[in-house]
Amino acid sequence: MNNISIKKIFTFWLVPVFLVGFWILKDVVLAFLAGILIGSAIRTAALFLQYKLHFNYYLSVFLIYVLLILLISLMIYVGSLIIIDQIPQIIKSLDKYSDYRYAGYLVLPKISLLTGEIKKYLRIDDKDLTAYFQRVISFISNFLGSLLSIVLIFVVSLYVAFTKNFIYDFFNFLPNHKLHYYNQIWRHLQVKISFWFVGEFILMLFIGVATYIFMGLILQIKYAAFIALMAGLLEILPIIGPLFTLIFATLITLVEQPDSVFFVVGFFIIIQQLENHLLVPIIMKKAMSLNPLLIIFGIIAGGKFFGILGIITIVPLLGLLIEIIKIYNDAGSSKGRTHGSGP
Repeated sequence: MNNISIKKIFTFWLVPVFLVGFWILKDVVLAFLAGILIGSAIRTAALFLQYKLHFNYYLSVFLIYVLLILLISLMIYVGSLIIIDQIPQIIKSLDKYSDYRYAGYLVLPKISLLTGEIKKYLRIDDKDLTAYFQRVISFISNFLGSLLSIVLIFVVSLYVAFTKNFIYDFFNFLPNHKLHYYNQIWRHLQVKISFWFVGEFILMLFIGVATYIFMGLILQIKYAAFIALMAGLLEILPIIGPLFTLIFATLITLVEQPDSVFFVVGFFIIIQQLENHLLVPIIMKKAMSLNPLLIIFGIIAGGKFFGILGIITIVPLLGLLIEIIKIYNDAGSSKGRTHGSGP
């Protein structure tokens, strides 16, 4: 009886302590979980190459990482070259708009007014620079924190991807029967992570193809293929990815077809709304067996409390959490049936 009471008291205090600790370290915890998700997805792809194409597992992981790094580097390099090449035309187009040539339907403020708005937004006071420098320091600290999160995600994903027996290595201090049990659960969860990865790939493919159809085939914008590739790849980064693609596509359209700028902006807004409120719930319902309303609520709550990392990880984490609850409920039910069938 005393052991039961002590266990209940310990559990009662452990839960709030765990929640408080999670909230304090939420950025690190989410980065760690994101690394596990990415590493598991890469591990799934490597296992596919191993069993279907008879590639060496570790070589497959290495090649996948090299391919991803090269693809991201190539996208940044080509994008920078395009922007540098288009800067003179972009400046001419902005000068054209600053003279209110299209004032009937497109009005951009003059540079002086824009500078004034920027100063107003930054709240720069010539007499008091303390607050300004505090904001600068805050920006630098946030940037370094984001950089640290990226490094942590990369390192954790490397560890998970290159470790074939992740559970046995990570929890090697547990008894063998516990390790076997948790490894079975991990294998079950990896199937869910694989489904999430496939769902994300479908979303990225949809965004890329839709962008190319609109930008390349309908508007016939120069660099439409690169914009479509960027839109598809950056789809994995909520908010920042689509926003960066929108800015890039708008600048290119401003040079190539100024009259189509509004259509391009409208297209990206509509396709993001279509994806967030229709495609993501439908696809992730199939992939993760989650209710669409729960997915929408999770994305909103994840963004509100945990930022971009929360939006990225909330859907797979919800799916894994529900799957763990199902596993433990099934285990409890099987134990109940076992005891009930006894003499």
